[in-house]
Amino acid sequence: MTKRLYYEDSFKKHFTATVLECQRAQNLYAIKLDQSAFFPGGGGQPEDYGTINGQVVYKLIEEGETLCHMVEHPFEIGQKVEGKINFSRRLDFMQQHSGEHILSGIIERLYGYSNVGFHLSEETVTADFDGILTDNQIREIEKLANEAIREDQAVVCKVYTKEQLETKVFRSKKVFEHDVRLVSIGESDCCACCGVHVKRAGQIGLIKILSAQKHRGGMRLMLKCGLRALEDYENKLNQNREISRLLSVPIEEVTSGVRGLWEEKQDLKQKLYSIEEKYFNTLIETISSHGPICRVEEGLTPDGLRRLMSKLFLKTSWPCFILVPEEGGFKYALGQRDQTLLPLCKALNEAFEGRGGGKDICQGSLKGELSDIQERFKELVFASQGK
Repeated sequence: MTKRLYYEDSFKKHFTATVLECQRAQNLYAIKLDQSAFFPGGGGQPEDYGTINGQVVYKLIEEGETLCHMVEHPFEIGQKVEGKINFSRRLDFMQQHSGEHILSGIIERLYGYSNVGFHLSEETVTADFDGILTDNQIREIEKLANEAIREDQAVVCKVYTKEQLETKVFRSKKVFEHDVRLVSIGESDCCACCGVHVKRAGQIGLIKILSAQKHRGGMRLMLKCGLRALEDYENKLNQNREISRLLSVPIEEVTSGVRGLWEEKQDLKQKLYSIEEKYFNTLIETISSHGPICRVEEGLTPDGLRRLMSKLFLKTSWPCFILVPEEGGFKYALGQRDQTLLPLCKALNEAFEGRGGGKDICQGSLKGELSDIQERFKELVFASQGK
């Protein structure tokens, strides 16, 4: 049995222990200690990283009430060792986990929605709820969660017997028939959990809900807490500073500056559309409808390619092939009125390292010399016509 020091003090960064067992396990050694501050993971919270006498602990495995520490080299039975926890990682995960508890408790208390999913990794934290939340409700939840932090509500972790649980109100996805560890955070939350948490809510620092999306009939919230939230704020502030510099507007006006840029872009797109339409209509008048059409057009967008092809279909029943030069090759559109040219598209792709496809109009890219591509297109067309 391994004494779990992380439950006694979640802020314990290092500890001493005695080696009880040391066994070869594949390419590593499984070390069993009389006590350990290494949290093996649980409650949705990842395991700790760290070292024992300088050796990296690659994995933590629970065998009943005993914890195995997987290291590269063996230790002597009875040897005294020192374990060191990667505390920045531990604290980060505790901040995220405790922050999620506060949010979940507030949501259940105010709106009756249960937390039905929780994911915590080094990059993201998501919490799923079985009801829909409005934008105003989400803002209120975040406000109350950060009030709990400012109040520095106490975090109390305690094990209760089945009989004691009958008088407790707490969140849980399960019905328990044994002793249960409850984590209480002031009046904000009480939840069955085997994870490690901060000692007081103030140690979370900050809770920020980054996004809220409808998910399986409920809501999925993405959040960041503590240092992650601060770093996210700093990153977004730097982005706004750069946008402010590029648009030559005060940072407080970047939204209106970007909106103006977007409106200008929409206006230019409409003008370009009109210019392209005039060009396409003039071009159609000059193209012969007798035989396959193969043209090179500069600077057309994928949408422009499709619109030109649609106009060509009204002009001729022959296959139409438009190439647009780009770095390293050509974008293309290929089609024929009332027919699919997918076999021809595949043949060109195979011949010129191409990618793409489609049904009525095939679009993609090709690599090769223009003259070779044009010649191969004509060969394939006339071969399909039996000429």
